[in-house]
Amino acid sequence: MDNYFKNKTKAEVLFDLSKKKINFIVPKTYFFNVGEWKNNRETIIKKIITQFKEFKVKSVAIRSSAIEEDNENSSNAGKFTSELRIPLKKKQLISSINRIIKSYQKIKKKSSYLKNQILIQEMINNTSLSGVIFTKDRDTGANYYSINYDDVTGLTDTVTSGQGKFSNKTLFIYRSAYSQIRSERFKTLISAVKNLEKNVNDDNLDIEFCLTKNLVPYLLQVRKITSSNNLISSFS
Repeated sequence: MDNYFKNKTKAEVLFDLSKKKINFIVPKTYFFNVGEWKNNRETIIKKIITQFKEFKVKSVAIRSSAIEEDNENSSNAGKFTSELRIPLKKKQLISSINRIIKSYQKIKKKSSYLKNQILIQEMINNTSLSGVIFTKDRDTGANYYSINYDDVTGLTDTVTSGQGKFSNKTLFIYRSAYSQIRSERFKTLISAVKNLEKNVNDDNLDIEFCLTKNLVPYLLQVRKITSSNNLISSFS
């Protein structure tokens, strides 16, 4: 089975998926690497402000997209800085981007430093549910969807940051029992997940998501489960 994620950064995966007809909506995105930022900072800032204002976006999330961030052996999740709810103002954008780049100083492979990317992503509002879905049990490979979620704060980062008293809810859904889900929000969410699995031909996924109050599912990030070498795929 081909690895859809091989040799792709977080930003590149999302960009590719945005061109596919999937049930998840991929937020408006723009990305560039450290080298481009150092050489063309003013041009990049203008593109960010123009592009996102065109889509009536009021604020953005600025995320890391390092070359070594997502791979089959380790995700390095949380190793680098993320900046959320940043207004489309030149000063704030520059400061946030520079903080992301500064966090890349932890990277051991200095030769690839300039190739590491910065992902600018539309900030999704009107959120009713957010969190992370593992499409298999990470430790055993058991056929359960494991959903860690927050359905109280309306924020998109409480689960991934591990902060907040509403970030520790977990729901397990047996993969073969999808048709028995009664909750409309989780039925919508799992339907989008199953569709994503088919599009990437992989059912060992680690998915960061949010769901709006109108039950619109957004895909914030997706990668292979890092312990996937121990999992058995149900795809033939």
